[in-house]
Amino acid sequence: MIINNITNERKKLVKFYSIKSKSKNLNLIRNTLSYPCTWYDNLGYYKILNHLNKSSIKFYFSFIKEILLISNLHNYEEIIIEKNIKKNYKNLALSWSNSFSSKNYTYKDSYLPKIGNCINFILNVGPSYKNKNNLKNTIIFQKKNQNLNYIFLTKKIFSILIDFRFNFKDSLLKLNWSHLFSGMIYNKIHKLIKEKKIQNLYLPYEAQPFQKYLIIMLRKKFPHIKIIGYLNAIQPFPIHLYNKNIIPDLSYSMSRTQIYQLTKIFKWRKEKIRLTKSNRFRIKNRKKYLNKFILPYYISNKSKLLSQIDYLLQILPDRIFIKPSILPHPVGKTDNKYKDFLREMKILIDKYDTKFRSKSKKNFAVVIGSTTTVLECLEHHLTVYHVTPVPVLEALDPLFWPKVKINSLDNGIFLYSYYLKKKLINY
Repeated sequence: MIINNITNERKKLVKFYSIKSKSKNLNLIRNTLSYPCTWYDNLGYYKILNHLNKSSIKFYFSFIKEILLISNLHNYEEIIIEKNIKKNYKNLALSWSNSFSSKNYTYKDSYLPKIGNCINFILNVGPSYKNKNNLKNTIIFQKKNQNLNYIFLTKKIFSILIDFRFNFKDSLLKLNWSHLFSGMIYNKIHKLIKEKKIQNLYLPYEAQPFQKYLIIMLRKKFPHIKIIGYLNAIQPFPIHLYNKNIIPDLSYSMSRTQIYQLTKIFKWRKEKIRLTKSNRFRIKNRKKYLNKFILPYYISNKSKLLSQIDYLLQILPDRIFIKPSILPHPVGKTDNKYKDFLREMKILIDKYDTKFRSKSKKNFAVVIGSTTTVLECLEHHLTVYHVTPVPVLEALDPLFWPKVKINSLDNGIFLYSYYLKKKLINY
């Protein structure tokens, strides 16, 4: 019954967003409202919950947050590293990184394959890049620091209000971090394409507002440009990919099941998508997931999650598995609240120490939240438990995952099994 309810709710959401996909309002497309993200509680996330009649005051807080975040757009910088500044390039790769080492500032793109005759435009979301000697043909777009500028924010608010003659309703779509960031990225890419005679744009496609806006505007200004997207993430409920009208000219997916979802459920045209080998995930990753609690990069409801983990530890079969360890997300480890959650989780696991063996040939993984990792673990043929604080957004279901056997264990916890190869991830 629980699984059927999830499927029915998702069908409603697919229908709702398919109607939204017909909108040509550029201000809405650039707004986070058009990005129904299931793995992070942004404005788009709460929009989904509102439609499911799970309205929350957090929706309005998130709206305000998006406005306040405009204050951190004031200090972006562009670092240009180019051997021959006058050279033209056939290809432009728009990607991002959080992997610049603080010691040597190395960079390896884990989202896109190696592309020849290419200039790279990297959105750096990690440590600031400073060393200009070990990269070439690269432009890095990054924040100088994390300082907020409320004078900048105030000026932007008044500028937008004046543009709309203080019509607050019309202004609200523009009073959004994503709206302004989309404009910033488009202006940079527009300039590069014009100056460097670019013919092809490559990007890891996640249907983010700035990506959709970029696609729309480039098709208007540079109709000759071919846009190639790589779908590197596979979410349990990929509703963010709903808009079949604003997609790359050609997309590469690393999952046969994802292609099924895009063509059969979201009605993407078959000729617009191809299967490729995973550039991001590897078979050898199996070892790091064995007998682990695998955490997402963001913990939204700590108390509920701890309660669910407590329940799962109670119902796990006695003396079958070895005692699990915790695999935190590298991004989350820097957050103090995240660290507190890790400590409490460790105490909880220690509480059930007697349920586990010192040695066992049976391996399992516990995956928490909405993440591609749950598909990785299944492709590795592990026994997978999935803890989902919001099951309708985070769990697997038969509509989107027909090849996976799904059992509901109550309290938003599911047990999955999968016996095929390379249907979920094409290694």
